Amino acid sequence: MVPNHIFQLITLMSMEPPISFDADSVHDEQTKILRAIQPLNPEQVLTHAVRGQYGDGMIDGKFAPAYRSEPNVAKDSHTETFVAVALHIDNWRWASVRFTCAPANGCDAGHGNRCAFQAATVCSISQTPVEHIPSNELVISIQPNEGISLSFEAKVPGPVVRLGAVDMNFEYGRLFWNGTLYRL
Repeated sequence: MVPNHIFQLITLMSMEPPISFDADSVHDEQTKILRAIQPLNPEQVLTHAVRGQYGDGMIDGKFAPAYRSEPNVAKDSHTETFVAVALHIDNWRWASVRFTCAPANGCDAGHGNRCAFQAATVCSISQTPVEHIPSNELVISIQPNEGISLSFEAKVPGPVVRLGAVDMNFEYGRLFWNGTLYRL
C-alpha cells in the first residue's frame, strides 16, 4: 500500500502543475517529488513510523475479528496490517510540512493522506500566543468515504479575540450519487 497508493497520492497532492496533463508531463512532476522525499534513517524510523495489526472491532456496525483470528492466518503472525509514516519533502514549497501517510487494511478508519502544515510562528491576531494555534491540516481520504477536508483556526465573530477550529469537508458520496450532482 505505501509504495503504490500512498506515494501516488502524495505526489499528486504535492507536485507542481505539469505543463500539460499528458502522462509524461504528470510523471515528470511526480518523479521530482519522489526524489525530494527525505529518506528516514534507522533512528528516524523509530520516531516517524509505526506499524501493527488490527484487533477485534466493528466495521459498518458488524463485528470484525482480529487479524490473527482470520482464516488461514497463523495465531502468532507478525504480518503488519497497518502502517503510518511521517514524511518530509525537501523542496521550497513543502519545507517544514509533514505528510502523514496511514493506509490500513482491516481498519474502520479507512485510507488516506494527512498533510500537517508548519505551525504558525507569528499570529496576525493581536494578543494570541502562537503556541496555542494548532497546525492547519489537509486530509485526502480515499476509502471508504472519499473526500477532502481542511482544518484550520479562524477568529470567532464578536468583539472578543478568540479562535475556533474550522473544518471544511467535501464528501464525494454526499455530493454525487449515480453520476448526478446534488446540492446540499
